[in-house]
Amino acid sequence: MKRTVDIFVDSTKKIDPTSAFLSLVSLYKDTTKVIEEEKTKREKIQADRDVKLEAIKFQRDFFMEYLEKTYDERKENFAKLFMVIDDAIKKDNIQQLSIGLDSLNKLAAESPFKVIADINALSDALDKKVEFDF
Repeated sequence: MKRTVDIFVDSTKKIDPTSAFLSLVSLYKDTTKVIEEEKTKREKIQADRDVKLEAIKFQRDFFMEYLEKTYDERKENFAKLFMVIDDAIKKDNIQQLSIGLDSLNKLAAESPFKVIADINALSDALDKKVEFDF
C-alpha cells in the first residue's frame, strides 16, 4: 500500500501544522495495520510450513519402517526358498525344485515399491477428501 503525506497549504502558502500532523498520524496507523497484517500472514505461512514438514517426517518414518520390515521379510522368504531349492536338489526332487524356483521368481518379481505407490495414491485421495462408493 503506497500513500503520500498530504500537507495542506492555505492560500498564503503556509503549511497547516494540524493537517500535516493528522496526515502523519493517519499514515502511521495505516503502516502499523499493514505491518500487523503482514506479520500475521508470515506466522500463518510458518505454521503451515511446520505442519507440512511434520507430515513429511511422518511419511518418511512410515516408509522407512515399512521398507525395513518388508526387506527383512523378503530376506527371510528368499532364504527359506533357497533352503527349499537346496533341499530339492539334494533329494533330486524335480517337482519340489520346480515349485521352489517358481515361488522364487514370483517373489523376485514383486516390488515393495508398488505398495508404496498404492499407499501414496490412497493418501493423496484422502488429502483431496475423495469419497469412495462401495
